[in-house]
Amino acid sequence: MWWLKSDSTKIKLTYLLSYVLGIGFLDQIIKYFSLNFKDSPVSVGPIDFVWYENPGIAFSINLSLPIAIVLASITLIILLWLFFKAKKSLNYYQLGLVLIIAGGLSNLLDKIFFGFVRDMVAISILPVFNLADLSILAGIILIIVEWSREKTT
Repeated sequence: MWWLKSDSTKIKLTYLLSYVLGIGFLDQIIKYFSLNFKDSPVSVGPIDFVWYENPGIAFSINLSLPIAIVLASITLIILLWLFFKAKKSLNYYQLGLVLIIAGGLSNLLDKIFFGFVRDMVAISILPVFNLADLSILAGIILIIVEWSREKTT
């Protein structure tokens, strides 16, 4: 395939697939077992493990299912393009993109197959979230860290 000609692209693809499959698989397993919290939530200190069907997008913003799926798909395609367009050496920016892609893809699969995203962790005033959401948040933080590092050099 023409896009796999360079070794750096092969390394990036391996890196991407490892994280996407690892985080996506773990997130989907946790979501599967979180169904146990549907009838009986569990509290551990300030954390509640619950079953929540999030019909919206980030922060439970309500959008129709087809629009949410199209927007998420377009966003993931753009993020993949940015990842492969980035510098050859792997850095926090690329790791951030990979984490966002992994979490976004896992949540997109929920939207496609269930019509909602399965969330299960509730902490105080925060919206209910899942591992994919944490992956997305960690990715955003890493990108900000990389950008701030680049500005100081």
